[in-house]
Amino acid sequence: MSDPFARMIDACFARLGSAATYTPAGGAGVAVTAIARRPDRLEAPLGTPGFRLGPAAQAAALVADVRRSEVAAPARGDTLALGGLAYPVIEAEIDSLGLVWRLVLGPPS
Repeated sequence: MSDPFARMIDACFARLGSAATYTPAGGAGVAVTAIARRPDRLEAPLGTPGFRLGPAAQAAALVADVRRSEVAAPARGDTLALGGLAYPVIEAEIDSLGLVWRLVLGPPS
């Protein structure tokens, strides 16, 4: 029997997601589906005291959700290519069910 939460997440990504490529640092890219959005504000990555993005970086930054079934262990320094731009991963946090990673992405390179 499949997990109803995983089925719901898959349906949301199928409806709302966009094609993207996740590339681990030093690795090969993998096709994934991402749901990206611009945040109202960003928290300090990994609780770094005094961390602050400047206005230009804040405007360029994105938050993207990717499924754990597609990206097992995202890390700082990996990249997510979306819409022709490659965004570096600043922070990754898994949801409470362990199904979706929330990636805080820096300005595109």
